[in-house]
Amino acid sequence: MIRAGQMVMAKALHMRHLGPDWHWASHVRSPAYLQIVSLFADTQTALLSLHQIAESGASLGKPVGSWLGPNTVAQAFKKLLVTESTALDLELFIAMDSTLIRSEVKRTCLVPQGGLTFQQPHTFSTTFNTPRPSPKWKPLLLIIPLRLGLSDLNPDYVPAFMAVFEVPQNIGMLGGRPNSALYFIGYAEDEVLFLDPHTVQQAVTIGCKIFETEKQADESYHLEKPGRMPFAAMDPSIAVCFYCKSEEDFDSLCSKLTEKFSSTPLPLFEICERRLQDWIPNTTSLVKSTSSSSNTTRTVSLSPTQSWTNLSGPSSKVVGNSNFHRRHSNSSKSAGNSPAGSSGRPSDGDDEEFEILG
Repeated sequence: MIRAGQMVMAKALHMRHLGPDWHWASHVRSPAYLQIVSLFADTQTALLSLHQIAESGASLGKPVGSWLGPNTVAQAFKKLLVTESTALDLELFIAMDSTLIRSEVKRTCLVPQGGLTFQQPHTFSTTFNTPRPSPKWKPLLLIIPLRLGLSDLNPDYVPAFMAVFEVPQNIGMLGGRPNSALYFIGYAEDEVLFLDPHTVQQAVTIGCKIFETEKQADESYHLEKPGRMPFAAMDPSIAVCFYCKSEEDFDSLCSKLTEKFSSTPLPLFEICERRLQDWIPNTTSLVKSTSSSSNTTRTVSLSPTQSWTNLSGPSSKVVGNSNFHRRHSNSSKSAGNSPAGSSGRPSDGDDEEFEILG
């Protein structure tokens, strides 16, 4: 999954510093392109290298060499970009609980700073500036981790998958099939298109792409055609990825997804303007307690903040629902049809125990 995550990051940086109309060719020596590729070199010093991501994952409780799911990979990148987001001029936002909160995204990306310099590697003597499309908005890489089934993908989600691929802000999905991580980039008819990072190659450096060996090394970073497989073969643990260059672009994404999800059997996630308040019980809950010295029954008022242990006793019993933990009001859906984050899935902190992707 680390390599698939690198593909998503490379695509986001491509959109940010090269633009959607830029296309790779064997003779291309764009300084910004060479800088982006150098970030993923298989060396300890490269910011987004395999080594750095593995170490970041280890700090999140996933030892080096263990399986990483889409959520963990996204969190590992987030940790790496905490100190380097200014240099890359890219804000990574991870929307948890299958819910995209628009106000939280805008609070993160609407900053008063202007366009920042994207620094070139030491092999270049000049500084390359990449102006922001919108000075008031920090370009956004939005990742939404989801779990859409226990062991198999719920087929009712397939129309929503197709809808997501159709919006221009989508830059793919992190996911795969059992024991194999893949980078999903689109669909054709009833099959999903993917790039497979599992081809074993020599560790190479591109440098300035002057020598023939460097040109051949550059070609090894690209595939001629994608693979195809049925939607039903996808592992249910995925992460949907979007790139939004401006606030208007983000608003357009939310509007298009809301419209498309309204006509699908099941939406992949929810879109809200602001986060809903946690549910707080009404003034009192009733507890019946039978006295050990008499047959009388008394009613006790239980404050929402009062601990259950304060009322526990050898003859006390709770009347009603003892499941007293707090939940968001938009999370109570049936286990069979709920998206990730609802009652039918493990919590986001534990979802990696159920993931079987490479």
